[in-house]
Amino acid sequence: MRISVSGTRGKTTTVNMLHDMLRSRGLSVISKTTGERAVVRDNTEREIAERPRSVLYENLDIIKSNYDIIIVENQAITPYTMRAFNLMVKPDIVIITNVRLDHTEFLGEKREEIARSFCSSFVKSIKTVISGEKRQEIGEILKKGAEKIGASYVKAEDYEIPGSETVGIAEAVLMHVFGERMDYDEKRDMLKRLDEMFSARKSRSLFWYNGAKINDPDSAEIVLNYLRKKYNMEIAISANLRGDRRDRTAVFSVFLRDFSKLDWVRRIFVSGPASSSVARFIGDKAIKVKEDPSSADEIIDFVAREGLLLVLLVNRRTKMADILIEELSKG
Repeated sequence: MRISVSGTRGKTTTVNMLHDMLRSRGLSVISKTTGERAVVRDNTEREIAERPRSVLYENLDIIKSNYDIIIVENQAITPYTMRAFNLMVKPDIVIITNVRLDHTEFLGEKREEIARSFCSSFVKSIKTVISGEKRQEIGEILKKGAEKIGASYVKAEDYEIPGSETVGIAEAVLMHVFGERMDYDEKRDMLKRLDEMFSARKSRSLFWYNGAKINDPDSAEIVLNYLRKKYNMEIAISANLRGDRRDRTAVFSVFLRDFSKLDWVRRIFVSGPASSSVARFIGDKAIKVKEDPSSADEIIDFVAREGLLLVLLVNRRTKMADILIEELSKG
């Protein structure tokens, strides 16, 4: 059986959860995640050190291997490459973790357009589409896409923890493979692992959360609200911008402007290309900062003095994110 894991957020987490769950039931499983690090797991774990020009070719050896279950992450970000991936893998099950506003320059500027882009990647080998998407109107688009190729559609259960649709997806796969639901202890352990992923760290007399890989406003809103509820603290945001992610900058500018109106959002520090104009657009709570150690120290000192929770957002591969993470990790 072959499983392709697609969607906006939570793909790697979903692949790893599925791998552990299915292997614990005596199946031989190989899985591959993509992103900054391409990792292959079977009985061991190994990183693909030399990566080809096209990440599609990383999957050739995996899909030719002889295992009960093959799980691969579809990291493609255009309708064409997502479909090319599925034509190569020929999955029996396709998972859409969720549909959120990211890579809008390739997939569409609205959630409905992005959902249709995911549907355009569906191929004839697919027998089941499993989705963790919460929005009913988006789910209907995915369901119609599945029915168009003769596949069944399953909506996974969701819980209150960010990313918990991955647990519902794992249970849906278990039902598909074994016809059984996940037991209480296994589900509790998975949810506990997720909760730990969304826990703040303490450093230099302040709490902080590294959400720099949270690249879409829907996920940012979910995580910020969860952290606010969990720690009952007011929040400062470090919004780290990139010149090659202008569409992401645009959608986050609107999100941060609206979010800044909440009483418990105290300050938004904006760094990187276009940070001056973005800070002005957000409003009074936003401050442009330089991408240097002294500015990072000013952010850290302010957050510690005011007793706030610092959350990094928007982009991971930025100079300011590197500086802040290095400084905060020392403590």
